[in-house]
Amino acid sequence: MRVRDLPEDAVLVQDSQDRLAVLESLGLAHLMKDYPTLFVEVGEGEYLKVWGVANSSSFSYHPYHPQSLLPCAIL
Repeated sequence: MRVRDLPEDAVLVQDSQDRLAVLESLGLAHLMKDYPTLFVEVGEGEYLKVWGVANSSSFSYHPYHPQSLLPCAIL
């Protein structure tokens, strides 16, 4: 999946404090440096889906961890 394939309602998150809040809510704060850009799909007071654009163009797939988007990964 590529960034252009994300849902239209996905919200771009690049501010470091906002990214940290999203990643902390997922227990993934340690990935802060690896994902300088996030896209989030927000529901009623929660993140439904979170995608991260990584610094590298590696391609991997692991549920609930950086995965499958090249260069974007769902977290």
